[in-house]
Amino acid sequence: MLKNYCRIIFCLLFIGGFFICPFFAFGAVNDVVINEIAWMGNDISTADEWIEFYNNTNSPIDIKDWSIYGADTEKCLNFSDADGNTTTIIPEYGYLIYANHEDDIKDINEINIVDIWDTSIGMNNTFPGQIILYNSLNCQNGAVNMIDQTDEWLAGNNDIKQTMEKTDTDWQTSLDTGGTPKAQNSSGAINEITDETTSEETVETTTNTEASPSVPNRPPTAEAGTDIIALVSQELSFDASHSLDLDNDKLIFFWNFGDGATETEEITKHTYLYPGQYIVSLLVSDDEFSDLDIITINIYSQSIVISEFSNKWIEIFNQSNQVANLTNWQLRNIKASSSPFVFPANSLMASNQFLVLRQEITKIELDDISDQIQLIYPDGSIGAEVSYLNEDIEKFCIAFDNNDYFWTNIPTPGSANIISMGIENQEESFSSNNPEPIINQAQEIPDILATNLTENQNFDTQNISTASINNLQTQSFQETQPASLIQKTQSSQESKLILYLSIIISASLMLGWVIIMVRNKVNFH
Repeated sequence: MLKNYCRIIFCLLFIGGFFICPFFAFGAVNDVVINEIAWMGNDISTADEWIEFYNNTNSPIDIKDWSIYGADTEKCLNFSDADGNTTTIIPEYGYLIYANHEDDIKDINEINIVDIWDTSIGMNNTFPGQIILYNSLNCQNGAVNMIDQTDEWLAGNNDIKQTMEKTDTDWQTSLDTGGTPKAQNSSGAINEITDETTSEETVETTTNTEASPSVPNRPPTAEAGTDIIALVSQELSFDASHSLDLDNDKLIFFWNFGDGATETEEITKHTYLYPGQYIVSLLVSDDEFSDLDIITINIYSQSIVISEFSNKWIEIFNQSNQVANLTNWQLRNIKASSSPFVFPANSLMASNQFLVLRQEITKIELDDISDQIQLIYPDGSIGAEVSYLNEDIEKFCIAFDNNDYFWTNIPTPGSANIISMGIENQEESFSSNNPEPIINQAQEIPDILATNLTENQNFDTQNISTASINNLQTQSFQETQPASLIQKTQSSQESKLILYLSIIISASLMLGWVIIMVRNKVNFH
């Protein structure tokens, strides 16, 4: 019993598979039809003959292993044995040209449109005979389509080279010379008919309005391009010219850039003013059907700068008024033997703030003699880089002063940079031991290093004179502490002064009261 069930299931699967995928293997009757024949050649040569096939189905059909019994040759031609075989696949509701030369036929743009060619094709103008298309080799079985004719062609004009075109019910002569290769058949030629029963020649013109096989409109295919990674304020190009419509319909384009802006041009440009991820959509329509394609645009801020670094830490600064997402950004040095430091997911950096990355975390070890630090965007492009030469980086660090990078012996990790210009009476040794770094700045130079700061921060860079550096350690606490602490100390001193005045006044009042009481007592006695 179980074996019988298995046999039934196997048969159903086999039959189902036959109906699901029949086209590339067999092809049913009239799935592919002989649609047009240039048995008369063309204006260039009467030997330039060709046959056009049409696919009536909504799936592509491969005729590689098919064959055709043709015209006056009275022999079978296998497509797989053709001299040239560019393609044997007929697209859904599409055409395929089988010719006797590779460059026999060109479209309206003068582009060669021959798919298969075989120099053995030859069609007699006076005695054509049958033409039969088979979905098997050697013309043995599986006839798909046939033209049943004997001693003359059913249509076409040898004098002015009009082709023989198929209609819904019959055959017609093409309207124009050369026919309609790989295009919908024409409305038919105007025929002159002579009435031989009268002495006076009567000319009757008729127009054959029979249409070629009906082709349903096919939807277009939208192609918006590839994903883009760019910077804020960078002009980007968007190109929809690779979108496709098999019917050559006029297409309507609609871009939505994901930031509220739209455009209807096929090729256009757009600029994003803020960082973030944007989903761009392209809608392509032929006025009946439409198709949608989307791409992702990642826009990164160029406001992140390398602010200061030593061999123990690297400081970066967000000079914009927006939170920066540094996910998958990288820091690396050129001479590093280790991997770059990759910012983990959700690495958010507040606006107008410093971020100090310790060497224990980044694993970046800077070379004492020369090296280069790079800040890299997630796509691998360089956002900023700083190169340096130095003899002793242990004692000094490199800091940004809004316009350039300089050595300084006053590190300020997490705070505004202080650029030390030199040490009194030691300018020569300072210069020789600490030459100016070689800077290759890839980022735009910001006008202001820090703006919109909170009350307890003082991020303006400072240039300290030679005398100031000598006296730096002897400066008072009030001169070196943050503004908030200075304000707090001043407030405390004011409070103490008020308290002392209150005590003095209270003591004076108490003393006056005691004197009055003593006088009253003396007078009483």
